[in-house]
Formats: sequence, structure tokens, C-alpha cells
Amino acid sequence: MKMDSERTRHPHPPRMGVYHETQPWTVCTILVGVILSNVSTANAEMGPAVPPEKKLIAFGCDRINTNELRRRIEQLEQTGFDGIIITVWPDKFRTPGEPFTKSGRNARWFGPTKHARNDFKLAIADLKATKYKRFTDNFMDFQTTVRFDPKPEEANLDWFDPHWSKVADNGAIAAYVAKEGGLKGLLIDIESYGGGLGPWRYPFRYKPYARYSKEAGNKPRSFDDCKAQVRKRGREFMQGVVRVYPTITIMMITDTGWGSGQLVRSFVQGMLEAKGRATIVDGAEQGYHMLTHKEFATMRRRAESAATSSLFEGMEYGAGLWWDKPGPTGWHTDPKDFEKNYRSPERLEHALYNALTVADRYVWVYGGSTLSHVDSVWWNSSYGRTGRAIKQIPQAYLDAFKNCRKPHDLAWMPGGKKIVVSFDGAVVQEGEGIVDGPNLLTNGDFAAWGTTTVRPPDGWTLLQNIPAAISRDETSAKVGRYAPQLTTVNDDDFGHISLDQLLSATSLAGKTVTFSAWIRSNSAPVGGLEIVGQNPIKYTGNVTGDGKWQFRSITCKIPEEQTDGEIIFRLRAFFAYTPK
Repeated sequence: MKMDSERTRHPHPPRMGVYHETQPWTVCTILVGVILSNVSTANAEMGPAVPPEKKLIAFGCDRINTNELRRRIEQLEQTGFDGIIITVWPDKFRTPGEPFTKSGRNARWFGPTKHARNDFKLAIADLKATKYKRFTDNFMDFQTTVRFDPKPEEANLDWFDPHWSKVADNGAIAAYVAKEGGLKGLLIDIESYGGGLGPWRYPFRYKPYARYSKEAGNKPRSFDDCKAQVRKRGREFMQGVVRVYPTITIMMITDTGWGSGQLVRSFVQGMLEAKGRATIVDGAEQGYHMLTHKEFATMRRRAESAATSSLFEGMEYGAGLWWDKPGPTGWHTDPKDFEKNYRSPERLEHALYNALTVADRYVWVYGGSTLSHVDSVWWNSSYGRTGRAIKQIPQAYLDAFKNCRKPHDLAWMPGGKKIVVSFDGAVVQEGEGIVDGPNLLTNGDFAAWGTTTVRPPDGWTLLQNIPAAISRDETSAKVGRYAPQLTTVNDDDFGHISLDQLLSATSLAGKTVTFSAWIRSNSAPVGGLEIVGQNPIKYTGNVTGDGKWQFRSITCKIPEEQTDGEIIFRLRAFFAYTPK
């Protein structure tokens, strides 16, 4: 992503309780891992208690619906949160035996289905009847991708469609429901989940639009024309919203365009032009896997550095955080095994505190994914999973949600050890298994290395979200003359670094390929291989970490529809954590 170089400081005085300028490192959208944490007090720098105006918002994989919110509010408010993300459904999707049908999964806000205020009588009644004691800031989920609808006429509307005003009208209906129901506002989810139809099935991605237009025999509009049109639509959308709810708060995830692309930025710019007394919040989903104050502060500075005009004055900055992502050994509810989890209660508490100190007001906490085996008290209803057993969150984690507001050490780092990962003999071939065919990768044996050994080998791109060093191992390569070696710079580093090579998706679509390499690591679980398309396609397990070369291989068929952009072949070093 191209960053604006004119402004390296925030464009207006920070509004957070504690926000320190830090030295930047490369921050990517690749997910960050976590290692075993031990509080270090050698350089303690205690931060203040988190003030009550900072809010912790629960966001579940299965957004809870209004009926469940009303029914379980007393239980939900015992979790230590200040609010929750809910799904609001039209009344017609609330049928006996199956509360919400698949076709109504996201109310199709960005499609041609035009909603009316009377469509949400039951939802508004639920919200008005909910007896809140703690939840002050609740948001309604508003998705921008029409999914799971087989009818072409229900696809995402083209930004240039003369009837696009239906989407702006739907925004006004959502604002009406939020205002009448006593919600703080909307959480607009701009992520493209797929499953839709039409040229703009990914509403904020230009390349798929251009490809789908060409496949339909139409000439795509230019990128500049699309940016201008999306900005216009953002302005129209916001005008409709604030006419109904002038003081609404709208949180944007994944972000306001600094990480998710120019079309998102254009839409937000249009919203800002018409926001009036409303508040726009950058949701910063990139914080999902962060831990330290330094990480959150660096992410904030990156977001603010992209706000290069006065239009962004007054925009708030928040952060997202994923608390229960499944680790290599699954999810553990026995206290003696907490350190095997992706986040122990201690790591979670520090991460929440650090995020809250950097955010202006909101930190939203994601969890309850189907992989985590945790269907907790606030994630279990909206997508028809009411038959699944609800597992209570362990008390230690509930305590972390509550205790994260107390003063904490801003200099806290999780303990760990320096990790070294090496790769050699990377090969991508057509077919299943190792065959006598050409290597589709460039410089798979890493023989070509340019003029310096502290840069990636020729043809490869280094991605990292932690301080790490790359070097050329000239003495212990496995099959070639050299082997790239990735080393964490500090003992406390944690995160994800990788060597990537991109191949055209068009040339591989529908083909079976095998990706293989030799990997060596001094720690487990760290080194592995991954093939990435529009969504991750397949990855290997990590090597055992005994310091010996081990061979890893992936075979998979690239989907025939995977014709947009590139396929990434990734040599990855995922520094997660070291379980006891």
C-alpha cells in the first residue's frame, strides 16, 4: 500500500488517554500471532486507569439478534463489556422453527431490496423492551455484501446504477431502527465475503469488477471514474442516514481505507463530507492479533498518517481485537492449560488495556468463531445455531475483560526466545506430488541474491509485522548454495514474517499444483508453507522445531473461478507462542 509521506504525525492532537509516538516498523495486514507471556517489570511504565468514556464492545462471529439480546441481557451484561454488535432482521424473516432464513442473513442492505420502517416492528419492539443496566453503546451490524441470494436481480447494485438511491434509502432505514431502538449507531462491515452476484459482488474491489464486466461483455469504467462515483455514493448514503439520526456514530471495519483500499477511502470521504454532527470511527481491524502498546500506537499512527486533509478532522480511531482465535493445539478451558491458548487471560488483559489506551473511544472484541469451540454467552443465535450448546467463558477470561481498565505497565512485553527459520529448495509444479516438470517459481533455489545479503533473494518479497532480520545462510543450505534465514531481532518479538512469490491466477485457475520446500526451525510451531488466493486456500502444518531440515509439501487444485489477481506461494514463519 502506498503511504502518504507528507505527514508522519497525527493531523490533530490525540484524544486518547495514553498515546506515545513510537518508532515504526513494517505493519502488514497479515495476521499477527502471540507467544507465551510473562510480565516484565524491569522497565515498567505504568499507565493510568482506563476512563469510563472508553468502551469495550463485544462482536461475535454469530451476531446476536434482537430477540436474544432482550431475552439474555442480564447474562450478557455480566461479561464486563459496555455494548454489543447485534444483527437486526426484517420481520418477514422471523418464522417459527427457523428464526432467520439464509436469504435474509444480512438483510441485503446494499442490494435492490428496498426496506421500509414497518419491516422492523418486531426488532424495534425487542430493543425498546430490553432492560439495560450496563450496555450503553450498542451497534447494529450493516454489511455491504449481498450474499447467499441466488437471484441475479438481488445482487449488489452497481455504483453507477440509476436506482442506487435504494441503498441510501436502506441506510436511512437502518438509521431509523438504530435511533428508535436506542442504539449508538451502525457498524459498517466493508469486507467482501463472496457469495454474491453481479459485477460489484465485491463492492469495494476494482479488479474483480473489471474482470466480471469483461466476462459479461461490458467495458469496465476507469478506476478514477469508480473512485469519484463511490465518493458520491458515500455522500448520498450519509445524507440519508443523518436526516434520520443526526448524531449517529458509524464504525467502519476493517478500516477507513488506509489498509483496505482506495475505494473504501473514497466512500468514507463522501461520508465525511455529509456527516454533519455524526461521528465516523475507524475500526482498525488490523489490531486483531496485537498485544503491546507499541503495536497499537504504531497502527494508530499509520492510520492517521493517511488522513492528509482537514476532511478527516474529528474522525475517531478505534481498534479491533480477536481474543479466542484457535491455536495449533485448539482451545483450552482448563486453567492449567490457559497458556496453550492463543491468548492466556494475562495476555488478553494487557492487549485490551493497550488497545483502550490508544483508541479514542471504542475497542471491539471479536470471538466465538466456529473453529474455536467456544459458543459463549453472547455468540449463539443469529445464523440459526440455536441448537448448539452454550459454553460459559472461563472466569479468568471474564476477569480479564473487567480488569483491563486498571493501570497496567505500558512497557509490558510477552516473554520469549529468539527464533530462527530457514528455507531451501522451494518448488511449484503442475500436478500432484513431485514430478519432473518445470519449477514455476523464479529463483526457487535462492541462488540469485542481488548485491546485498540483508535483502530478500531475487524474485521474493519479504513481508513482516515484527522487527526481523533476513540473512543468506552460506554454510548449511540443504539443496542449493544458499538458504534464506529469518531471525527475530529481539527476544520478545512475536508475529508473522514470510517470503512470498506471486504467480498469475489466470494461468493457474483450474489446475492442480504442488508447492514444496525444505524448512528448518529452532522452535515449534513456526515454519510452514501456505498457498493464498482471494481467501487462504491451503497451508501445511509447521515443522517440529528440532533444528533439522524437514520437507513440507502442499497439493491443491486452484479453483476455476480464482482468476483475479495473483496466487501467493508463501514461505511463512508464524511466531505464535511456545506452549508449556
